Amino acid sequence: MRFLIRWLVVRLLLAVACAPPAAFAQDAQLAAARVSTFVLAPFVMEHNGKLSGFSIELWNEIAARLHLQSQFQVTPDVKTVFQTLRTHDADVAVSGLLYSAERDREFDFSYPIMEAGLRVMVRDTGQSTSTNP
Repeated sequence: MRFLIRWLVVRLLLAVACAPPAAFAQDAQLAAARVSTFVLAPFVMEHNGKLSGFSIELWNEIAARLHLQSQFQVTPDVKTVFQTLRTHDADVAVSGLLYSAERDREFDFSYPIMEAGLRVMVRDTGQSTSTNP
């Protein structure tokens, strides 16, 4: 049995090594990701048709490590970004996307890259208020 497995492995390796480069051309075409995004500074910014921002730079680094080319689609809003994923017009969404339990049931999210809590600011009127009833 071991001999048969080794023989099959050697045959498979020889077949891959002897295959013409054209046999892998289809894989080279698949090495592109359709990326849906929308402008939301500082995550995604657009200037003269060029995208930049924290999320874009992070995605570009991930794509480089995965040897992927990116085809960006800029959409008008977050609703449209999620719609492009639903209709399979995009492979990944990159921007300042908010995680919710409802969205998690439908999509796979990466780990959060920013944690921000709710902050409330009010103008100082110079008057003091009492907290005692």
